[in-house]
Amino acid sequence: MILREDNRVFIDSFVSRAGQVQKPQNDIQNLSSAVTILREPEAVVNSYSVDFAVNQAYINHLVFRCVNFIAQSVTSAYFEIQNAKGEPQDKHPLIALLNTPNPEISPGQFWQLLWKQYELCGNSYLLKAKIGNQTKELWPLFPDKMSVVGFKGVGKLIDHYLFENGGKKTQYLSEQVIHHKNPNPANLLEGLGPVKGLMKHISLNLAQDSWNLDSLNNQMIPALLLLYGKDIGPDELKREREYLRTKYASKKNNGKPLALQGVDEIKSFSRNAVEMDYQAGKKTIREEICNAFGVNPILVGYGENASLNNVREFEKVCWNHTLLPKLTQFAGTLTWGFRDELGEGNYITFNTKHIQALQADFSEVVSQASQLALLGVDIEEVNRRLDMGLNLNNINNNNAEAKQ
Repeated sequence: MILREDNRVFIDSFVSRAGQVQKPQNDIQNLSSAVTILREPEAVVNSYSVDFAVNQAYINHLVFRCVNFIAQSVTSAYFEIQNAKGEPQDKHPLIALLNTPNPEISPGQFWQLLWKQYELCGNSYLLKAKIGNQTKELWPLFPDKMSVVGFKGVGKLIDHYLFENGGKKTQYLSEQVIHHKNPNPANLLEGLGPVKGLMKHISLNLAQDSWNLDSLNNQMIPALLLLYGKDIGPDELKREREYLRTKYASKKNNGKPLALQGVDEIKSFSRNAVEMDYQAGKKTIREEICNAFGVNPILVGYGENASLNNVREFEKVCWNHTLLPKLTQFAGTLTWGFRDELGEGNYITFNTKHIQALQADFSEVVSQASQLALLGVDIEEVNRRLDMGLNLNNINNNNAEAKQ
């Protein structure tokens, strides 16, 4: 563990006595207890939507894939701190903190956890563990255990945050917690995630998967109608039914040929219109779930109409219309949360220049550069506008040598 001062370990009070509310404190106490809290399985659910998101929605394969896709994509961007002129501040102490939030969780898993909580619940919480005025570690606070308590007076929005776990209650001052939320037009204190609007869609999608499994096991409807030419009586009919159930029912017997004595006619049952529309309905729900997360179905494995070109285009669209806006909003949340440590004019942003989906087609860039050059635009201006990254000194030297 880190954050040792005079051979003592500190953290903002993660744990309090059972059944008692811990008063807000600014000093760091008991850092090792943070890991204990993270490992406790009990959860006090304070919102039905959070409970649904964590315990039901995430097990849906489509929600799981969309959430994973977003979390893995956005965490591929690099943290960056810039000054008012847009110049990177690589030696700022917060860069090291953002790149390694704490010693117990790897940075990749840490930020993916935060993004998954945000996508599922519309809220994610960071606890700032500070020594003096400087944050030394960040720890996640789980949304299903958090409550935001509003200020009852005038002039302040949030009174405190309440963390409740296994009967233990801990209060945190608003300045101790960075709360990233998707703005909720009906609630200033808590965010709104897409899962809340998708509850019926997800439930129906889960039910469709169950129906599909049951149908695979034993069709869910009788496949044949056996018509006997004579009245065989209730006892014989009972024996016939038991025989059919024993020999041909269940998934292991499904599809076996049937041979009976005394059967004059066999009629098959066709599926009704509702059952025939099953696949179309499932596709519609799939598209609506993906649309709520801002992810094209092709990007999460449903590529019946996919090609190399349109997959690349969908990736660009997803980055420009879904992922980059999410990163911009999160950068704003972090900048606000660390406003007392960033320094005047500095702000947190993300470097996405290495993201392949955002790379311009070089042939298109060269074509645009040629057109600008024909219009008489200076090469330095072309290089700046198109962000070509050309070394103009080498180009000028080569041109000079060629003229000689």
